[in-house]
Amino acid sequence: MGFVHLSFAWQVEATAQRYYADLDEPPLLLRVDPRLLEVPVRVEPAAGSGEGFAHVYGPLPVTAVVDVRPLERVDGAWRSPAPWRVG
Repeated sequence: MGFVHLSFAWQVEATAQRYYADLDEPPLLLRVDPRLLEVPVRVEPAAGSGEGFAHVYGPLPVTAVVDVRPLERVDGAWRSPAPWRVG
């Protein structure tokens, strides 16, 4: 069974750099409210790191996406938009 991989706020920038660093256009960051999901969110360790990432095993309804913003390129690296930035 497949899943939708989510990142916690403090994981977004590292995930974006690891998987999307070479994009010319900014990736979109979807803010998901887990209370609006019809299935539970499972926090599971990433292979090799032991760091927990949120996974949704089931549909991700559009109604659970409460905001969408593009990441920002700062000094060559993707950063979360200012109101969502951690740290």
